[in-house]
Amino acid sequence: MSTLKFLVEREGVAALDRIHEQTGINRKYLYQIATNRRRPSAALARRLIDADARLTLEGLLFNESGAPHVEQETA
Repeated sequence: MSTLKFLVEREGVAALDRIHEQTGINRKYLYQIATNRRRPSAALARRLIDADARLTLEGLLFNESGAPHVEQETA
């Protein structure tokens, strides 16, 4: 699975800058996706994959254990 986290580890924040330029997706939101604080919708994941073919749908929508990402509720 290839994720934004993987790209940032390899290329630094320049990877996020490049994807931002190609997609118009907010750079801060891209950072949240890269640091596993947020997960994109399926439609947004498709835009990210179109911007960088190294990204995978599985890597963007599922956590490292292979389970779907579930938002944690805060009290």
